[in-house]
Amino acid sequence: MSKQNHAELAIKGGAAVIVAMAGAAKAQDFDGLYGGLSYTNGSGDVHDNNDTYSFDGNAGGGFIGYNHVMGDWLFGAELAFSNGDYESFYGNNPQMDAENVRDLKLRAGRVLGKTLVYGVVGRSTMDIDIFGAFNTVDDGDASATAIGLGFETSLGNKGFVGGEYLTRELDLSSGPALYFDDATLNTFSLRVGLRF
Repeated sequence: MSKQNHAELAIKGGAAVIVAMAGAAKAQDFDGLYGGLSYTNGSGDVHDNNDTYSFDGNAGGGFIGYNHVMGDWLFGAELAFSNGDYESFYGNNPQMDAENVRDLKLRAGRVLGKTLVYGVVGRSTMDIDIFGAFNTVDDGDASATAIGLGFETSLGNKGFVGGEYLTRELDLSSGPALYFDDATLNTFSLRVGLRF
């Protein structure tokens, strides 16, 4: 083998090591504690014995979580809260409000360069207001299994922006929400945060 072939192999091998190290460093940027703010748009349907009512709304909130990176794979847990109001109406009359949504989520995904693509499974709870005759209000709560998908893209060394879609099938079997059979809440959140 000529000196030129040895030099080419050394250069190519060194480049491969640098590329591999750069890829690992990018993945490791996602490791550890993170937190941020979110803006969420939600919509869904509420069902009773005879009718279906649509509901929607917007919410601001925050989140905090922890990621563990293994190679290009990421596993983590997150707590999130949003304090907006998702409202259902029958004509001009309010029917049900879902607010103060609290999420406990597990995340798993793949780091692709500076972008994380992940799936979510978790449990959500929220406050429920039921509006009856003469504007009386009954208060209660509901829970739901949440599943969804999301992505994050790094901004510099610490910052990131992303989006997350979640769907929740609400359990309305107890409390004042038992006037309704079930409800579905779908949300899409724009997220901005920092890694610590």
